[in-house]
Amino acid sequence: MRRARSNRSRGVSGSRPAGSGAAGAGRPLMEPIFRLAPDSPLAAGLTDGGGLVPLRAPGGWAVGHKQLTARRLPDGRCEANGSEDLFWARTAPPPWLAEVPPDEDVRRREPHLDAGWYAGTGFRLCLLAPDWDHVRSQHTATRPDGLVTTLETWMALVSRHGRLPRRCPPPGTGHTPP
Repeated sequence: MRRARSNRSRGVSGSRPAGSGAAGAGRPLMEPIFRLAPDSPLAAGLTDGGGLVPLRAPGGWAVGHKQLTARRLPDGRCEANGSEDLFWARTAPPPWLAEVPPDEDVRRREPHLDAGWYAGTGFRLCLLAPDWDHVRSQHTATRPDGLVTTLETWMALVSRHGRLPRRCPPPGTGHTPP
């Protein structure tokens, strides 16, 4: 099942990171090519031919789109997929929470995770609960291992603990860990 992208295409506030596309004319454009530490688990999983980046998704998440791919380049760097549509998943409320009000357990709000690459800011991860009008947390990373770590941490926090990550500042203004 493909997600609805109507809010993003209409330019709803918060739907595009600052610095993406023509709006980021003052920023240097980034390419999705990185040097990873040789002992990095992500680097160990890459091949010359490329493929999906391994992710640990805990129970309770339905992955609707995963195109987070990377390959090892001949010079040892890695090249990641430079698409704005890299990953999308949502939770399904556990049946035992049917009587719990949505404000008491975040899993009743059916959070969504959306990740993409934006040439002006790097990787962007957004947690929406329940839609693009309600961006609860966002994170930018300039390296794919930072994106993967945050993505896995946020999924575990929501599915295992029923909590949202702390609010993160808008892209390009710094980083607040989950």
